Amino acid sequence: KDMSSISAFLLAILLSSAQGGASIATSEDCDDAPSPVIGCTNTATISVTYPDGALGCGDPLTLDQSAKPPVLTASIEQKEDDYYTVLFVDTAESFVHPILHFGATNIPSGDLFMLNVTDANPFSAYRGPFSFGVDPSFSIPVEQLFNYEWIVAKQYSKIDNPPVVAGNIMFNYFAFLEGMNATMIASTYLYTGL
Repeated sequence: KDMSSISAFLLAILLSSAQGGASIATSEDCDDAPSPVIGCTNTATISVTYPDGALGCGDPLTLDQSAKPPVLTASIEQKEDDYYTVLFVDTAESFVHPILHFGATNIPSGDLFMLNVTDANPFSAYRGPFSFGVDPSFSIPVEQLFNYEWIVAKQYSKIDNPPVVAGNIMFNYFAFLEGMNATMIASTYLYTGL
């Protein structure tokens, strides 16, 4: 892709994020949604609750519903020296994906009992999913669903110098977890879009 296409795409992301917007994502729309990269693993371990309700594995949420920071709850063994990484990633395949929408590391296991993501001391603050349908002159799909995946990974120890994250786009979450010496223990996802 040429740089003007990339610039237009990134401008659309920024404008859309600033404008917010409503979504029409419904369970019927999910037939057209892409398959998640990770999907739901060990869902009995984690639950994600948005202000408008609990998220089931693969549930559709509107952009407005998913814009509000959720609470993540993990049913894990509470050990004083255990630390976790939590990520929220748009795992679609494109030249700018994956896109990081939330990231926090070195979360003590006791904090995962009920983690309000705004209180997690994140390295990347929560930004809910957003729409790309800003301007028809940008060759961006106007009606499209994306999946956003919550990932919980157990670190082998507290990491004093986590890997540097240069930006939210093209976020290699597998490499990041490897740099955190962390193993994914659970994941769930939602669909949203236009």
